[in-house]
Amino acid sequence: MAKGYWIAHIDPSNQVLYDLFKDEALDVIDRLGGRVIVRGDAKTVVSGSARERVLVVEFSSYDDALALYQDAQHRQIRELMGRLCCFDMMIVPGVEDREVSHPPTSIRLHSDLTRT
Repeated sequence: MAKGYWIAHIDPSNQVLYDLFKDEALDVIDRLGGRVIVRGDAKTVVSGSARERVLVVEFSSYDDALALYQDAQHRQIRELMGRLCCFDMMIVPGVEDREVSHPPTSIRLHSDLTRT
């Protein structure tokens, strides 16, 4: 089953309050079974624009990511977050694990094709 991800792009409006809030938010995410895999403001924007901070949280499944977004604890955090920052958030499914196809073990090299 594919994992699920919360992806948030965040612009804090009050950095001091946001810094106090984020620790509580991360505790709630941990209690909900989420695993933060990307967090912070370090990034290289290669196209378009970006908000100041990025957060990516991994869940065991897409369904869990959707359901836990509606959790009462997370709802309280979202309401507070809405007062402390502007943010865009999406929930996306991961890609199913697939078998990697391997190239043929015998590849004719150019040198094998030279005439004698």
